Amino acid sequence: LEFRRVLFRSLTTSERPYRRQALNLLDVKAGETLLEIGCGTGQTLLELAPEVGVEGLLVGLDLSAGMLAQAQSKLLKNPCTNVAMLRGSGLGLPLAAESCDALFLSFTLELLDLHDQHQLLVEARRVLKENGRLALVTLSTHEQTAVSDVYWSLHELFPAAIDCRPIDPAPLLSAAGFSVTHQEHHSMFGLPLAILLAEINRKDAKMI
Repeated sequence: LEFRRVLFRSLTTSERPYRRQALNLLDVKAGETLLEIGCGTGQTLLELAPEVGVEGLLVGLDLSAGMLAQAQSKLLKNPCTNVAMLRGSGLGLPLAAESCDALFLSFTLELLDLHDQHQLLVEARRVLKENGRLALVTLSTHEQTAVSDVYWSLHELFPAAIDCRPIDPAPLLSAAGFSVTHQEHHSMFGLPLAILLAEINRKDAKMI
């Protein structure tokens, strides 16, 4: 148990600069509404609270009651009137259509199988406003490395413990009705990683 805690803290610290880079690209403005799917302990939302201001709204969604309990604990220590936490699934977002200006996913999409990845992105498109945008951070298949080969082997042996599966995110976004406006590649512990910014595909939107 202690090993898993140390590993979790290490990964969270290592992921932070990539999350921040994606948030910089998302460029949330004062008064906007942002949804984070897979918000975990809510650290990202607390960091964004000053950026959206009192007229904005930050919504965190997570399936894990334990993660949300930690997030609520953080909110009690750092009260924010513009942050709300919800327990639920990204496959059926409990939000109205076109209710969000921005949507953030970080190391979440690769936890799902292919069908559910598509369903989540379709739901993301539904709740985004016409001019909304989505930022995504994910382990990527864009490059094969010695570390990624080892990772895949470990995933096959211990799928419950090593549950993230690197993906090719651009085609997934396109299939769900998004256009990728920015994409960059990085490496974390030798694992390929991608950061993408996307918007609703205007051509597809006119066809619906």
